Amino acid sequence: MTGRIGTWTRAAVGRATAAGAMLLASVVAAGAAGPLVKTDKGDVRGFVQEDVARFYGIPYAKPPVGKLRWKPPVEADAWKTTLDAVSFGPQCLQVTTLGPFAGPQNTNEDCLYLNVYAPLTALGGTKLPVIVWIHGGGNVDGASDAYDGSKMARDGKTIVVTLNYRLNLMGFLAHPAIQAEGELFGNYGIMDQQAVLRWVQANIGAFGGDRKNVTLGGQSAGSSDTMANMTSPLSAGLFHRAILQSGVGSTTPLATAETNAKNMAVAAGCGSGVDEATAKCLRNLPAEAVFKLAGTQSANGPYISGLIEDGTIIQRRFVDTLASGVFNKMPVMSGATIDEATFGLGITQYFRPGRTPFTEADYDAKIATYGAATFPADAQRRVKRLYPLSKYESPLLALDAIQSDTTQCTQHNTNVLLSDQVPVYAYQFADRTAPTLLPKDARLPVARLSHSRHPVPVHRLARRRPGHPARPQQAAAEALRRTGCRLDQLRLERQSERFRQQPMAALPGQEEPSRRARTEHPVLDRHHRRGVRRPAQVRPLGLDPELSPNEDCIELRSERDFSGRRRRLATATYSNGILSPCWNQKDSCQAIIA
Repeated sequence: MTGRIGTWTRAAVGRATAAGAMLLASVVAAGAAGPLVKTDKGDVRGFVQEDVARFYGIPYAKPPVGKLRWKPPVEADAWKTTLDAVSFGPQCLQVTTLGPFAGPQNTNEDCLYLNVYAPLTALGGTKLPVIVWIHGGGNVDGASDAYDGSKMARDGKTIVVTLNYRLNLMGFLAHPAIQAEGELFGNYGIMDQQAVLRWVQANIGAFGGDRKNVTLGGQSAGSSDTMANMTSPLSAGLFHRAILQSGVGSTTPLATAETNAKNMAVAAGCGSGVDEATAKCLRNLPAEAVFKLAGTQSANGPYISGLIEDGTIIQRRFVDTLASGVFNKMPVMSGATIDEATFGLGITQYFRPGRTPFTEADYDAKIATYGAATFPADAQRRVKRLYPLSKYESPLLALDAIQSDTTQCTQHNTNVLLSDQVPVYAYQFADRTAPTLLPKDARLPVARLSHSRHPVPVHRLARRRPGHPARPQQAAAEALRRTGCRLDQLRLERQSERFRQQPMAALPGQEEPSRRARTEHPVLDRHHRRGVRRPAQVRPLGLDPELSPNEDCIELRSERDFSGRRRRLATATYSNGILSPCWNQKDSCQAIIA
C-alpha cells in the first residue's frame, strides 16, 4: 500500500475487507500522517477515527473577501504542498445564534470549507453513494462542524460531505448596485452550495464516492436550500436524490429583497445610490459593520431577506416551479418531527428574562394573529375551538400543536405536489425523548424539543434501482435499521403506492364524498383520478364538523388556486394515522395556493 487512497486498487480493498483488523492496523500505521487523497487542487491528508477516514477544512472556493464579497464563489487556488485536513474550517459570519443551536458569534468571511467522511472500506476503487448535507440555522447561522457524518459514513457505507456557506447578509443580499455588475447575485449561499456540488462531481471519486449517485439533503434551512437547488436550473445534473428534513421554506420577492438591501446600505452609511460607488462602499465595509446590521444574538435584523427570487438561481416561488413541472426531478425523502414548533418556542423561552414559561396571555396573543384580514372573519373563534387551552397540559403544548400543524401542512403539501411527478418517501420523526440542544433547565421544554439538527440516515434511498418500485418501504426501513434508528420512531410511507389501494374514509356522521366532490385542487384532482386514497383507519381529533377530511391541508388565505376557483378557508392534515386541523398564518403553508 502506498498510503494514497486514490492508488489503492479494488482488489486490495476486497482483500482488506476480508481482513478488516489488518486493514485498520495498516491504515493507522501508514503513518500518523493519515490517509492521503489527490484532489484537482492538490493533495489532502486526513486522519482516521472510529474506522472513518475524515478530511476537515478543505477549501472549495477562494475566500469571499474584499472584491469577492457579494460575488459568485470563485474556485480555490491550487496548493503545492499537502494540505493537512485535520481541523474544521472557520465558521461563517453569524450573530443570531438561536440560543445554543449555533455560534459562537463571529465575523469570519474566509469560511468556504467542506468536510468529507469516508468508511475505511471506501479507500480505493469503490463507488459508494454520496450524501451532501446542508446545515440548518435559518440561513443566518450554523456550521458544518455541528453535524458529525461519521456514523452515517461508517454504518451506512456512504461518503458524507458537509459544508459551510455564506449566511445572513453575507449570503443573501440583492442590492441593485451589485446586480448592475451583470453577474449572478442575491443568493450567494446557494451559489456556494452549488460550488460544493461541482467540487463533489470533480473530486468525490478519489474518496471512494460515486459522482453519479449524489444525494443532497439538509435540515430546516438546509432543507429549504435543498428545495432551492431542486428548483434551480444551475444545479441540474449535480445531484440525483433529495432529502427534505423539517422544512421546505419560502422565498422573498426580489423587490422586497432589494428594498431590504437598500435600507441596509443606508444604515451602513453607503447612501441610497445604486451606482458603482455604492457597491464599492458596501464591499469596503468592515465585517464588524455587516455583523451589527445582521441582527442580535436573539433576533434577525430588519434587512435579512433569506432565499431571494432573483430570477435565475431561484426563478420564482418553489410552489410555482414545482407546479410547472420544470425542475430537477428525482426521488425525494421528505418529513418533519412530530413537535416541530417546540424548537422555536424553546429558543423564545431561552431568551426570556428568567426563562419564564409561556402563559395564557401568550396563547391569546397567538390566537389574535388569526384576526388578520387574510383569514376568515371567525378564524379566531374556530382556532380556539379546535385548540382549546383546556385540552393541553400547558400553554406551551397548545402553542406547539397550533404551530407544528402549520409546519406539517407545508411539508405535506409539498409531498403531495411532488408525488405526482417523482417518487416521494414521507416520514415523521416521533421520538419525544430525543436529545435536546437546550441546557438542562426545568423551565424549558426539553422533553418536547424535537426539531433535531441531526441528519436523517437514509443512505439506502440512493440505492433503489429503477424497475423495482414494489419495495421502497423495505429499502427505507433497511436504511434506518442499518444506521441504528428505531423503525417505530421514524414512520415512512411511499405516498403514491401505499395510498393507492386504500379507500377514503369519512368522518363519523359524514357521508362518503363523491369522487368529483372530494377536492377542487388540481394536483389532488389528478391523484383522485389515479385512484389515490388515504388510509382507511382515520381517527379524528377535535375536528370542526364543518371541516372536510379531504381538503389535504390546502392554504387558508382567501385567494384563488391554480384553477382560478375560490376555496373555502378550512383544512385538515393527515399525520401519523390521525386527521388533525391545520391553520396557517399569513406567511406559512405557501406550498400550494398562491
